[in-house]
Amino acid sequence: MKKIVYDLTYQQEEIYWWSKVRRKIIFDLIKKFSDIERSESGVKMEKRTKSSSSFDSNKTILDIGCGTGFLLKKLQNFGKAYGVDCAQQALDYCRKRGLENVKKGNILDIPFSDNQFDIVLALDILEHVGDDGRALREISRILKKNGIAVIFVPACQFLWGITDEISHHFRRYRQGALTDKIQKENFRILKASYFNTFLFMPIALVRLFLRLFKIKIESENKIEPKFLNPILHKIFWLESWLLKYLNFSFGVSILFVIQKK
Repeated sequence: MKKIVYDLTYQQEEIYWWSKVRRKIIFDLIKKFSDIERSESGVKMEKRTKSSSSFDSNKTILDIGCGTGFLLKKLQNFGKAYGVDCAQQALDYCRKRGLENVKKGNILDIPFSDNQFDIVLALDILEHVGDDGRALREISRILKKNGIAVIFVPACQFLWGITDEISHHFRRYRQGALTDKIQKENFRILKASYFNTFLFMPIALVRLFLRLFKIKIESENKIEPKFLNPILHKIFWLESWLLKYLNFSFGVSILFVIQKK
């Protein structure tokens, strides 16, 4: 990714509406699915008996593409959190936050052992590589049996914009296409949904406007007036609450929670 992406992320991710609610969605998914076990037949599902507010501090978590580390720091509340990123600039920012459990690497060659992690996060990472099937196999390799992975990807190719370009994306996804790829690997799907649905139309209109009039900008974040941040946060927060109970059929992004068989 371009240097501006890491700089803006480090400056904004603690307070930016999208980053704040995205973290909430991630934490909600971890709380809901991290203690699910299934029988070998894949029919029975049950939660381990424990307080809903407590977590196993021995759980191991890997954030692939950990970026500048704000999320990784928060993940320490859920267990032993590790990070991987391909950019030295990202790792430098992580260490600036006091994070040491970070390594240089990428999703096609993850520098950790087989069957090491209970939870793996691949948040807006698959679109960065040409061979996303190989990336899914790497996730399966490092996950323990019955471990879960949380995957976010951008949706709808027609929404292609400056964010995709400066982030060096290969593609945006359709849910059905990625479902097929996941099912070909050693995973069962626990949840699949589009999200960032309530703001789909304004985001689509802005991107189509920029494309139509060939307007060049450094980042979409820079065209949002600051007074919009709390408004967009409230809209996206409401959607995140609903996302705990239902799935959406369209949106700017797609999420999957998958479990290694």
